[in-house]
Amino acid sequence: MKNILILFFGCNITQYELGALLYRKQIPQKINPNAFCSKTGTNSYMSDPVIIKFVKTHPAAQLPTKAHKGDNCFDLYCCEETVVPASRVVDGAFVVGKAVIPVGLTVGYISPGFGFTTKNKSGLSFKHNLIRMAGEIDNGYRSDLGVMLVNLSNKDYKFEVGDKCVQFKVEKIWDTVLSFTENIEEAEDERGDGGFGSTGR
Repeated sequence: MKNILILFFGCNITQYELGALLYRKQIPQKINPNAFCSKTGTNSYMSDPVIIKFVKTHPAAQLPTKAHKGDNCFDLYCCEETVVPASRVVDGAFVVGKAVIPVGLTVGYISPGFGFTTKNKSGLSFKHNLIRMAGEIDNGYRSDLGVMLVNLSNKDYKFEVGDKCVQFKVEKIWDTVLSFTENIEEAEDERGDGGFGSTGR
């Protein structure tokens, strides 16, 4: 088993898929690693690529891109000049500055079993205190993408057309079974009922 796992290292196959193949005895006696590796060719064991299609609803809209091939996320781009106002105190109350950043895209299709989640751009968050709000895109969503950002700084922030505003990560939707139980089963690690601060500061 150890030798087989080494042959699969770096290829697009999960431990669960490998286990299923072993169980069904579909692993050939002479394994050709190239048959399983997405870098060298196609194969019957590898999942098809995830497909996401967008409808362009604004002339300045751009297709999301990755800065580097191995990055986790795709960048989304602003399609209209937009200002996210600073947060401020009004009559003793803290008012959070926020705005919806238009990206000019509508979701047209997502491969079944997948969705995506928007995430902060580290530079915008660290340097300008811009934080994205709710951004879970379900598989069945078929409408405009709107990026809600809050500005926790005391300065307005202006997005120009073509600026990156957030990024999104494609995620697999796992079949999950929920149920009630009368018993608390022992966990595989030793955390147990350790909660807030149980592992240190």
